[in-house]
Amino acid sequence: MDQINGAVRKIVENITGKGAIKEYEAYKNWPSICGERIASVTEAQTIISGILYVKVKNSVWRQELSMLKPEIINKYQKHFSSTIVKDVVFR
Repeated sequence: MDQINGAVRKIVENITGKGAIKEYEAYKNWPSICGERIASVTEAQTIISGILYVKVKNSVWRQELSMLKPEIINKYQKHFSSTIVKDVVFR
């Protein structure tokens, strides 16, 4: 099974580029990175060129998350051991 996963990963990387899989993993891991409370009022929408776009329930939460942005980016860097997420845009 690992050989199949490795082969699929190589095919996808050849088509989309090496960073695409890591970006997808960063996108899918939003709830575990930001925590249950924040995940309940947000939804990761996409990640493009290291910028993670997140839909936020309301402007109050958007303001709160804007202040937490450095902490969130730091959590991503620690989790992925890279700068796959360079910025987060809350909308």
